[in-house]
Amino acid sequence: MRSTSSLLVLKSASKEQSGMYMCAGGPYIDEFNLTIIESAEPRCQPPCVNEGICNNGFCQCQGLTGGKTCEKILDWDVSITDAIGSPPTEGEDVLLICNVNPESNYPNPVWYDQDGQVVDRNDDNRIKVEPISDFSSLLTIREAEIDDSGNYRCSAGPYETETNIDVMKKECVDLCLNGAECVAGKCKCTIGFIGEYCHIPGK
Repeated sequence: MRSTSSLLVLKSASKEQSGMYMCAGGPYIDEFNLTIIESAEPRCQPPCVNEGICNNGFCQCQGLTGGKTCEKILDWDVSITDAIGSPPTEGEDVLLICNVNPESNYPNPVWYDQDGQVVDRNDDNRIKVEPISDFSSLLTIREAEIDDSGNYRCSAGPYETETNIDVMKKECVDLCLNGAECVAGKCKCTIGFIGEYCHIPGK
């Protein structure tokens, strides 16, 4: 600024700072009436959901939520791990572990099969669930079949994630003969034939 002028700055001006301001230079005085209008708090449009808090026009999300309006439930708190680590083949077992972050405070994760049905903890079932700890459980599919393929979901409270199981057909090493069908890597013989490849006439 020049020696004949000065600048008045009001940082973070508030309504309380309204009033008459005077500037003096020698015997000369000038006045200015300043009125500061309190602005309305910017609104969030669309509004915040899932207990999100609108702060200066932006949604401040709580807990394990995210997105512009906190509409997304973050699934990183639930994860699925393949205990075997290789694509399942017909006739093999499938082992999947569901882990829940203990900080979510939602124990006992629940498994859903490809039809959306809760998987029971019945040991007699070919597809079953068993707890590993309060925050993890094991899904077991014994002797997997092609029809077992699909999306399996693990849920804990409002959080969930899913994984896709694609059971591959197990091919027979050698060609099945005399109209036999390859089932789970073995030849299923037609009536009148026996043997590993159904190549032997039977009674």
